[in-house]
Amino acid sequence: MFVDGLGSYFSIDAYFSDLPCTDEWLEIQHAEECTECSICANSCPTGAIGPERFMINNERCLTYFNESPRKIPDWVPLSAHHCLYGCLKCQLSCPMNQDYELMQPGVVKFTEEETDMLLTKKQKEFTPGLKEKCRVLGLDQWIAAIPRNLKILLEQNSASASH
Repeated sequence: MFVDGLGSYFSIDAYFSDLPCTDEWLEIQHAEECTECSICANSCPTGAIGPERFMINNERCLTYFNESPRKIPDWVPLSAHHCLYGCLKCQLSCPMNQDYELMQPGVVKFTEEETDMLLTKKQKEFTPGLKEKCRVLGLDQWIAAIPRNLKILLEQNSASASH
C-alpha cells in the first residue's frame, strides 16, 4: 500500500462500529509504477513477494517471524536476518519511497550488560534505562522474540567473521 505523503511507511489500524458505511470501496490495484517493477520482490530475503501475488505472503515474510516468539522455520536462511524485529527491505528498496523518510528514533546504544539482559532476562528484570531504550525503539512490543532474534544476529555475525 502507498499513501501520498507517507509512501508505504504507515501502519493500518482497524476500528469497528455498527454505523453503516456510505463510502464506495475502490478496487485494489497496483500503483502504476509497480506494474513493471520488481525491486521490492528482488530485495525480499524470504521470497514473500511473488509475481503471482498482489500482496505480501505474510507466512513467508521475515517481519512475521521476527515479531513472533514462535520458532523461525529452518527454510529461512541465516543471511536473511538483519534486524531485531521487522525487516523493511522491500520498503527501503522501493523507488516510490525514496522521497519519504522512515521515522527513526536515532542511534540507541546498548551496553554489554544490557545486551546480556536482552539475551537472558525477563522484561520485568530489565533496568529502567534498558526498559526506556526498548520503549523508544518499539522493542517492548515484541520483547518475547528479541532474545531469539539477537542470538540469530550474533550467530550470523560470528559466522561471517570466521569466513
